[in-house]
Amino acid sequence: MGYKFSAPFFIAPAARAGYGDPDRGEFNLMEAAASEIILYNPALYAMKTIKELATVKSNSTFNGPQVVFQQMYSNANLSATWDLMKRAEAASAKAILWTIDAPSDATRRTGGVVSRKPRELPLALC
Repeated sequence: MGYKFSAPFFIAPAARAGYGDPDRGEFNLMEAAASEIILYNPALYAMKTIKELATVKSNSTFNGPQVVFQQMYSNANLSATWDLMKRAEAASAKAILWTIDAPSDATRRTGGVVSRKPRELPLALC
């Protein structure tokens, strides 16, 4: 895709990074990636929205504005999937990292991801 980075690895999607720091978890990852010129790929289920994460992107890397890819899961509701893709595009994500880790179908099921009882799920997943 023509982008240059300082390392041959990237910061992978880390849903719930906000558990480490509720106010700055994902922001810290985005800013650290920018300062070291490492690709950052925010999680679809991050505690900050795609739009909120875009507010801390750096505009001064040797690629120009910080290059970020967006992680995404398929959704049974194709309208919801297209909406997520449009939001990622509006936030200047340069690519979609389509995560496929469900062996039976492409619908992400909260119960299979989070090992808590449904009443204990974070509000963002309910």
